[in-house]
Parts: sequence; structure tokens; C-alpha cells
Amino acid sequence: MADLTFEEIVKAAQKLTPTQKALLIKMQIDELRLFTPKNAEESSAKREALRAMGAFDNVESLYGKYASLPVDVSFEELNDYLIQIGKAWEEELDDLKPDNI
Repeated sequence: MADLTFEEIVKAAQKLTPTQKALLIKMQIDELRLFTPKNAEESSAKREALRAMGAFDNVESLYGKYASLPVDVSFEELNDYLIQIGKAWEEELDDLKPDNI
């Protein structure tokens, strides 16, 4: 079978009947279930298998990297900002109300 590009696959999928599309979706869901851990033990086993294959080698740890960002904000600035957010949120809600209410 020849290799297909993603665009070719999408074009081919668009030509499928609704029943064929539903079967294709079911097939994808079933395949995803094969790789989704069902419990903590299975998840741990898959993680250890990935670790043994070297999937986590040379990965930069983010532990503590963003824990204490140098932020210099006064109480007043923070309070003003939160008030602005609250007002913007209320205005957006007002925009969503029907005119007859």
C-alpha cells in the first residue's frame, strides 16, 4: 500500500458514507482504548516501560522552575486589577442577556 499524506487521507475520508465514517471513528476510539491505562497499576507499568525505552532521557525538569517568579505587585495594584476583571466579566454577562429581560 502506498504511503498517503494527511491531506490525501482527509480527502478520502470526506468521500466516505456516514456509516463508513462512523465505523472509522469507532475504530479510532477502540485503538485509543488500547493505549489508555485502565488503572493505576497499568499506568505505572506503561510509564516504567517508557522509562526503560529511554523516553524520558534528556528531558528538562520543570520542577521548581516557575515556583517563585519575581513578581513585584502591591496590594492596591492587585486589588485594582481584580476589580477591573470583575467589571469586565459583569459587562460580558450583560452583553449575553436578551434585550427583553
